[in-house]
Amino acid sequence: MKRFFRPHWLLWGLLVVFLWWAWKDVAWAQVAALLQGLLGWRLLVWLVVNDVITLLFSLRWWLILAAMGQRVPYLKLAGYRLAGFAVSFFSPGPQFGGEPLQVYALTRQEHIPNDHALAAVVLDKLLELLGNFLFLATGIGIILGGGLLPLKALPGPGLALVLLALLPVGYLVLLWQGKRPLTVLLNAAARSRLTAHSDGISQHITRWVDTARRAEDLAADFCHCRPGLLAVIALQSLLVWGLVVFEYWLTMRLLGLWLPVRQVIFMLVAARLALLLPVPGGMGTLEASQVLAAQMLQINPAFAVSFTLLARARDFLLAGLGLAVAVALWREPVEAHSKNSWVPLRLGGLRRAKQILQPVVVQVEVEISSPPFPRGRQPETGSQ
Repeated sequence: MKRFFRPHWLLWGLLVVFLWWAWKDVAWAQVAALLQGLLGWRLLVWLVVNDVITLLFSLRWWLILAAMGQRVPYLKLAGYRLAGFAVSFFSPGPQFGGEPLQVYALTRQEHIPNDHALAAVVLDKLLELLGNFLFLATGIGIILGGGLLPLKALPGPGLALVLLALLPVGYLVLLWQGKRPLTVLLNAAARSRLTAHSDGISQHITRWVDTARRAEDLAADFCHCRPGLLAVIALQSLLVWGLVVFEYWLTMRLLGLWLPVRQVIFMLVAARLALLLPVPGGMGTLEASQVLAAQMLQINPAFAVSFTLLARARDFLLAGLGLAVAVALWREPVEAHSKNSWVPLRLGGLRRAKQILQPVVVQVEVEISSPPFPRGRQPETGSQ
């Protein structure tokens, strides 16, 4: 039986079921008419807004690296993040998987020490998760306060959301208190029975224990020494989420539907919860969540399907470009690397978005240009 059955078959079967349920009652003629109305200047506006948001996603990572004394050209870093997004998008799970590639890009292409690269990626992901869960918690509060959903409808999911939100918060608190959770876990793995009979695996984990320890030292110093920059990063997260809400509202408005802000947040919360499920890119679950949310709000499902088709086209385009960057990173010889040898990825409107970002960069320049660790304790640098 095992010879003829594979677990991923069940996963893809569930995706087909989700898509069938989401689209079984959709009037495709209406969907086609809505999408045709988005051509021309409306499509151009939608693309520019999405380009700006795509660029802003990399700002937090760039600020963290700059505060550690590691300067990377912004568009190059945006390309590395896009490559990481591509891996995460096609990986089963809640938007994880591309982080090792981001570390690899920093160490291989930018010659950044392993501990600095790992600390920057881990901090960026922790702050991203914290922002995501805070948005979900705030969104659910707005939904319940607005009477869009009864309180009894969210006991289990609400508790699970709180517990998930506590994970990044707890990790940051432990770092602040001088604890090293990742180092402890890797030490335990190195001493476990599973690795006791394999010297190669044990030695590999032991090498990563030292890197993780130095990375967590850097992350802890960042949290202690840069409260002002953390405030800037919090504002960046707030700006990004504000633009995400605006982009959803704008997309629906360009399609011909005006939604109040509370209903936009309701639709976005449903989408974000769907992306937490362990399926690649939320395939099927995102479509089902939007149709279900539209039915609950008594909105024509054709608008929800039109939005998900646009979102899918955007995500697959970005993921495809990210895969191209990942392949280029893998094939490019290290010896041929130079600071100007990598041609930065350009989407439509990226130059305009960079001009928009310039004032933000100038505002934090003074904070970043100060010594990375003002307390005088510079963590030792890991070797390549």
